[in-house]
Amino acid sequence: MAVRVRFAPSPTGRLHVGNVYIALANWLFARKERGAFVLRFDDTDRERSTAEFAAGIEADLRWLGLVWDESARQSERDALYAAAVETLKANKRLYPCYETPEELDLKRKSQQQRHLPPVYDRAALALTEADRRRLEAEGRRPHWRFLLHREDVRWHDLARGPQHIDEASQSDPVLVRADGRYLYTLPSVVDDIDLRITHVIRGNDHVTNTAAQIQLFQALGAMPPGFAHLPLLTDAKGEGLSKRLGSLSIAELRESGIEAMAVSSYLARLGTADPIEPKHDLDALATRPAGEWAQLFESRYRRGPWPYGSGVWGKKEWIAPGIRDEHVVSMDEGGTSLLPAPRLGAAIGAGELWIKQCGNSHTGSFKDLGMTVLVSAVKQMIADGSGVRAVGCASTGDTSAALAAYAAAAGIPAIVVLPRGKITPAQLVQPLASGATVLAVDTDFDGCMRVIERLSIDEGVYLANSINSLRLEGQKTVAIEIAQQLGWDPPDVVVVPGGNLGNVSALFAGFDMMRTLGVTTRVPRLVVAQAEAANPLYLASRNGWLYEPVTARSTFASAIRIGSPVSVRRAIRALRACDGLVEQATEHELSDAAALADKEGFFTCPQTGVALAAAVKLARRGVIGHGQRVVVLSTASGLKFADFKLASAENMPIELPGDYDAVRRALDGALACRV
Repeated sequence: MAVRVRFAPSPTGRLHVGNVYIALANWLFARKERGAFVLRFDDTDRERSTAEFAAGIEADLRWLGLVWDESARQSERDALYAAAVETLKANKRLYPCYETPEELDLKRKSQQQRHLPPVYDRAALALTEADRRRLEAEGRRPHWRFLLHREDVRWHDLARGPQHIDEASQSDPVLVRADGRYLYTLPSVVDDIDLRITHVIRGNDHVTNTAAQIQLFQALGAMPPGFAHLPLLTDAKGEGLSKRLGSLSIAELRESGIEAMAVSSYLARLGTADPIEPKHDLDALATRPAGEWAQLFESRYRRGPWPYGSGVWGKKEWIAPGIRDEHVVSMDEGGTSLLPAPRLGAAIGAGELWIKQCGNSHTGSFKDLGMTVLVSAVKQMIADGSGVRAVGCASTGDTSAALAAYAAAAGIPAIVVLPRGKITPAQLVQPLASGATVLAVDTDFDGCMRVIERLSIDEGVYLANSINSLRLEGQKTVAIEIAQQLGWDPPDVVVVPGGNLGNVSALFAGFDMMRTLGVTTRVPRLVVAQAEAANPLYLASRNGWLYEPVTARSTFASAIRIGSPVSVRRAIRALRACDGLVEQATEHELSDAAALADKEGFFTCPQTGVALAAAVKLARRGVIGHGQRVVVLSTASGLKFADFKLASAENMPIELPGDYDAVRRALDGALACRV
């Protein structure tokens, strides 16, 4: 049976984000299942329902792109409801009741005083025909209740799992008022039957009436649909949203300049760990031939008018086309060397090995690539009237250096939260020198992340960690640049150190975008390398990709000492899409690999040592073939890790007296050792 869902607003006000959250869930489910999305106006409240509100709801849905396949209005369907009433009467499932509201209120109070549940006592069922005629002669008009079977009703809720309600604890619901108007339950069920709705997806405020509705479906001879009850959205005070009060109305959001896709993306990810991700109009980009894109990028690379000589902004159309040039904050990032390492490749058995020197950047790490995009976006937001007070990040070093430098260039205050005593002095001095407010907190990186996330919610601090997808838009240029430097022929394997794990999803996005637009023909196999002391993704890869955070231990690779990476789910999706791998390295293995690279002149950081060690292990196991082209990402400058380099150095200064013969003898000995 084809899936059919419905969104059923009452046109008594404009839509707010809580309504749209439900509409979006229905629309996405219908599109995923290639089904139908029905817009049904529950406009039986004739006093408060207006055509203007209905038109406004339609306009809001169209703006959001939630176009419906069919529509219906309850005000035009009275004949269906009247027929259903007669069916229920004939089957003795609908009975007249004559109590006034005051009498019902007295019954409830009496039950409460006796500590009984306020359940209707079904006194009306004891009335004789003569009793009913007498009450009607007195001017009373009956309201009509649905006779529930007092049984335990069970269903499997698609959102909440197994559910049950004992209908003995519920009052028989009123379906028809004394004035003949229908209450919500009857028209809703009748419409769901007539419109062939297969799934009812709505707020969890309807859970308690679901059991009665299931019985009503059955009483009318219909199979109940599937149900999914989602959490209700609240405001900052925890109070429910109201369309009549204008709470976070879609009209207000549209008029304030917020994009429809931003609203939909945010709402679609509520309740998940997934951040909002920018989506490019690939159809529009594909109107330019692939060869022209490659030619354009070549023409700008390391030259061209400012800021298009940047390795990031030279690819602006693929990265952040909405940033106006006057707000671009660039330090001429990107354009870093991709160096062949033939002797190192031969030594580790990796065949054709290249090292991408991302650390040869303004602040000494690849984080500049993402920070230029994020800070440029924040600068434009502030110019356009945003209430951003500062930009902030949690960091183990490199992110803080990049954020502080770019924020300083933009004239925006920067807040950095660091784990006290767990980063190198060279990393600490960079944000301090750039004027950032540095908070050294007695916790690990994951604790710092919790602090900055709270500041971003409560204090107007714009979050700059890699959970923010603007960062990843800049970082994906590494993939594009690697392909460009290899003549638009991507490598077979790319090995990248993994900490917070934004880099692997960024790399995949870049390679996949090139393939989609025809600039290249394939996506490399991506390998994430983690330190054994901080290896949650490695453990997940060994357990069917079931992720659990870990407590990160001390490691030389301090920049990736992260036990609860915020981008883990994106990383897993990327790895699964390219048949990717995860490998780990012990402290001994990463030190040996870094020392081996140093002897080839690379002066690598310990994180690069982790990636090289992973490449060594994979090559020895034959996972990386001898004939494959392998690129290892060096993510930061070794100059930031002088203590590590000294601790692992095999070559130390030879201290000599001040005479030439001593120097000559030392030189002869040193050169003899190299023969």
